[in-house]
Amino acid sequence: VYNEEKTISEILKQVLKQKSVKEIIVVNDGSRDSTKKILESISHKNIKTVNLSENVGKGNAISQGIKIATGDKIVLLNNDTILLNQKKNTWLKMLEEPMLENKLIGITGPLSKLPDTTLTEFIIFFCVMIDSHIFREIGLLNEEYGVGTGEDVEFCMRTWLKGYKVFYDPHIRCIHSESAIRGKIPSKREVDAFHQWVDHDFDKEKNLKVLRLVDEACSQSQDAK
Repeated sequence: VYNEEKTISEILKQVLKQKSVKEIIVVNDGSRDSTKKILESISHKNIKTVNLSENVGKGNAISQGIKIATGDKIVLLNNDTILLNQKKNTWLKMLEEPMLENKLIGITGPLSKLPDTTLTEFIIFFCVMIDSHIFREIGLLNEEYGVGTGEDVEFCMRTWLKGYKVFYDPHIRCIHSESAIRGKIPSKREVDAFHQWVDHDFDKEKNLKVLRLVDEACSQSQDAK
């Protein structure tokens, strides 16, 4: 987080409601507002805080948190993420289920893109689950992107090149609202419209089936060699 005094308390409150969360790591990336003071006022056994003396950029800050994380699955969650009303742990289960279904899936999230520049689908890292073994195999996020404009694209590309897959499920009820920092929260109408589109156009089972077929084809190709 960097200068997130307006949003940090709310996102922590939302995450603490999830029963399955055993460890929350907050990296304060040299904030100059009252973010550090707010974090110091929040006392909870599951929260670890890393206070950096200066602003080092998103990729570097995230890496500092990953280095001390102990879980098998690591969730990267932006402070301006809004978790919509849902049963506890629902969004976490939806992030994890594809990994349990297909062991080659190393990254999951609710929003993806296929940019013309890379021709490789990637998950936008405002809310993403990454299997910890991926970090051990390909390393941490590239810290050269500074404020955060391409480290998620590169990390997904490196994941694909290593033989793993990324999977997105827009049914996961959360929204990335950069405008939340400015106090503007998406309206109920905007949220409902988005999820109506998701329910109409997205088929999770079909997506997983395609990945299984790709896996089978790759295995047969290797056997043929």
